[in-house]
Amino acid sequence: ERHGREAVEDEDGTTLTIQMVGPTVKGLVRLRSDVNDGASRHAIENAVSVVIAGIGMEAFLGIVSLEEGDGVSKHAGNKKKQKQQTAVGGIHPDRTWLLPVLKSASASTSAHHRPNLAFFQGTILALARKCDAATAASSLTAAEAVAQKARVLELWSLLPAFCSNPADVEVTFPTLSQTLIKAVADKRYPQLVSIIPSSLKLLASGVRERYEASEDNDETNAAKDYEIVSQASVKLLPGLFKLTETLHGTNTAAGPGSKAKDSDMDVEVDEGEATGSNSSQDAQRVQAVTDAIGELARICPRSFLQNLFKKVMQRLLVATQAEDDESDKICTLLGLAQALVSSETLDENSVSLLYRAIR
Repeated sequence: ERHGREAVEDEDGTTLTIQMVGPTVKGLVRLRSDVNDGASRHAIENAVSVVIAGIGMEAFLGIVSLEEGDGVSKHAGNKKKQKQQTAVGGIHPDRTWLLPVLKSASASTSAHHRPNLAFFQGTILALARKCDAATAASSLTAAEAVAQKARVLELWSLLPAFCSNPADVEVTFPTLSQTLIKAVADKRYPQLVSIIPSSLKLLASGVRERYEASEDNDETNAAKDYEIVSQASVKLLPGLFKLTETLHGTNTAAGPGSKAKDSDMDVEVDEGEATGSNSSQDAQRVQAVTDAIGELARICPRSFLQNLFKKVMQRLLVATQAEDDESDKICTLLGLAQALVSSETLDENSVSLLYRAIR
């Protein structure tokens, strides 16, 4: 594996290297379909994983298409079915094994290959949308529709790899962030509540760390990326607040049954939508969301953060003084307050306000 990794890595990650390994990579992928024993398949998957780690996911998918298979099946009866699945779902049956390999390999991808959010937005999400559309196709069986839904999540699970030191934050993140905040609220895919916030946390922490490290060196790109994510956080944070409350099954808008909104903190939850679930999965998802809130709070505009925190405190005071039992709402608001406090960017007056509210 070490020699394989060295063979595909060079200083520039140039097209020449990709051209050299291209035929070998295609041969490995085709070979995976030709062998039947588990040991051989596992060895091939390991080899492909080393290649992906060496040349990067984008270069690999430039060589191997997830939408194209290895040719017509030797079994004539399968020919029509393979063609149908490819047209409807977007991921060819011969290529589904690559999805978990791509995810695992991305964790050790060479630092020479910075990912591009635009590739995730334009290529990976396009495939996910095709798979999502297939879940409603009448031509597929129930089992096939479930398989397409699983592929949607496998494709989305690649997002963290693209949020680790991406090269195009300034160009792509403003539009991608809007897609992310809509997708994370999709009730058909509750698993995205873990994937997207953790990815946002990874991206925000990386941008902040590069910015702080470059302050002495005056690195313009780091400053621009920081500004872009800071601006996007103004939209992301209210969306994550609303998501946290949905998971808790509460509506913290002022007043019983209130549907009131404001520009900084749109956190309403429609009555009847909240599940009130106390499952361990929901607890883990709430933690993922609050972790993302805490990291984004460290990078968002200071005035916006102070205003957001004050609104949380105002609603906390109303909840603590309510005649009805507002325990769930109080717990939710305290969790949101804790996430903002963990950013360590609130001023002394804000922290004092929290102390008075819980005293």
